[in-house]
Amino acid sequence: MMLESDPQKTVQAKHNRLNFGCLIEAVNRRTKAERFGPETSAKVLEVAIECYELMQDKPLCIEDYLDAVIFVAFRSMGYPVRQSYAQARKHQYIDLGARATSEEEIDRETTAFATRRLVREMEVIATSAAVLHPEQ
Repeated sequence: MMLESDPQKTVQAKHNRLNFGCLIEAVNRRTKAERFGPETSAKVLEVAIECYELMQDKPLCIEDYLDAVIFVAFRSMGYPVRQSYAQARKHQYIDLGARATSEEEIDRETTAFATRRLVREMEVIATSAAVLHPEQ
């Protein structure tokens, strides 16, 4: 997460939010790094494009946006919350599994991410887009 005390990161995050090309490039880098297949990568890109305007208004770093975009993309493909979280936030999920004392603790953490305002707003946009523009 971006620290407000770091002006360079704040400037860079603001630039990334406002630049569509930079967002697309970041999505492509992340899906390549995660080794998502072509269909999954296309879905992540689709959600990022659908949510672009929403993402411009939120004061978060690009990685937080990408986590939410990937989570929403996996949810829209029918994956459960926990598996979507594991795909969107792999390192955090591994850390969570290592420190969690129970399955309920993991479920609480993954559900908390799923109910974040940004994630909920993206899910509404992605769901609306799917209803308005269903695949042929």
